Amino acid sequence: RPHFKTEMHKKAAIPFACLFFMLCGFPLGTLTRKGGRMLGFVMAIALIFVYYLFLSVGQTYGDDGRLPAWVAMWLPNLVMGGLALTVGYGAFKERGVFAFARA
Repeated sequence: RPHFKTEMHKKAAIPFACLFFMLCGFPLGTLTRKGGRMLGFVMAIALIFVYYLFLSVGQTYGDDGRLPAWVAMWLPNLVMGGLALTVGYGAFKERGVFAFARA
């Protein structure tokens, strides 16, 4: 029974990942540094890896019943949304992505 609920929430949550990847991608696309294309590519691969890691762990925990199904499947989107807000805020203030400690 938990597997069914997890799959239903997964089918609803994964399409929203596109929105959060887009919201993360816009500020990251504004990075202009030496070797900027490679940095953007590496960061994009890292974001995809982290999202997939959270999704896999959430699926396992949701199927086992350790987490409610909706939490297990929507947690990767919430993490990506928080990251998108953080990166977007830094880009809006023109501080850059990694300059939060200097502010």
